[in-house]
Amino acid sequence: MVPDEGVIAAHVPELPGCFAEGATLEEALGNLQDALASWLSAALETGNEVPSPRGEAEPEEYSGRFSVRVPRSLHRRLALRSDAEGCSLNQLVSTLLAEAVDQPRQKAQQAMGSDAFEDITADAIAGGIESIGALKGIGTFLRNRGDINLACLLYAFAAERVAIGPDGVQEAAREFGAAGALARRERRLRLAESLWRQSLRRDVTNVRSRSSLGQLLHHQGRYAEAIELLEHVADVDDYARLFLGWSRLQLGLSGRQDDLAKQGLADVAAALKRWCAYASKADRPAWLRQVRRLYLLGPDFRQEVDQLISFANGNANWPRISPDEVKDAANLDEDDTEPSAELGSPRSADPVGLEVKP
Repeated sequence: MVPDEGVIAAHVPELPGCFAEGATLEEALGNLQDALASWLSAALETGNEVPSPRGEAEPEEYSGRFSVRVPRSLHRRLALRSDAEGCSLNQLVSTLLAEAVDQPRQKAQQAMGSDAFEDITADAIAGGIESIGALKGIGTFLRNRGDINLACLLYAFAAERVAIGPDGVQEAAREFGAAGALARRERRLRLAESLWRQSLRRDVTNVRSRSSLGQLLHHQGRYAEAIELLEHVADVDDYARLFLGWSRLQLGLSGRQDDLAKQGLADVAAALKRWCAYASKADRPAWLRQVRRLYLLGPDFRQEVDQLISFANGNANWPRISPDEVKDAANLDEDDTEPSAELGSPRSADPVGLEVKP
């Protein structure tokens, strides 16, 4: 974590191109966790080696001790330098050895990091369905380097060419949807919206893209648009049902449409009950924040809040919840309003290796 012109820059030293930034240490670390997940997903997808974390226990056959003979003059020079730098001779030699061992790898990484490989680029330019793998490979290369916008552009080009292949427009819609998930994960919201709309232009029945786009629009306060998208998939995707409920409830309250607000409240309550009945203990704080959204709407919603707490205490696999916990739940932001558990949404193959969870 390094201060850099008003922000905190963060990176994972073992992983080239894995970096993020934030206004605070906490934000930078949170963004870095997202970048780390993306880096590892890409490495697993492409079969690239994942370096061992620094500080990980070494195998027993490497004791960390070995003997080496050096000329007396070199011994003297090393001793003088260790004195000048205020460290032990052992620390100095260890540091110099590590730098020497890593130098060839660093040079190779720098060379690879400067541009995509020529033969892969040539294959991508060639066109046809044979170029799809090359385009996606370059996209993954750019994603690992942190060029998310360009990576999504390459994934979109690949998706266009997928459409002419044997699997046709439905497969292209899935490719666009996966690229949209990457953009949303990296907080490129306008880009995510564009990619998901392209997905639905190819296949209007794509559940994941429709649900993801609807949730994104909900978080932007575009409730009417969110409802139009989410109501078609709420029966098969409980994420969609939850945020369809919130959109209906918010739109009904703001427009004094009592029937719409009641319908939204019913959707929210049903989704939250299903969530807590099947969620893990780790989902308890996020579920509490959802219930607190209802609590903050005022006294008219306190009965529903009490019923949800009672239902959770009778069915959830986590410690009992008290009314005071709902009142004291952490303040909400965009990401906190999202469930972290799978509520029953269907999963499908993700070509970019990321789960859709906007």
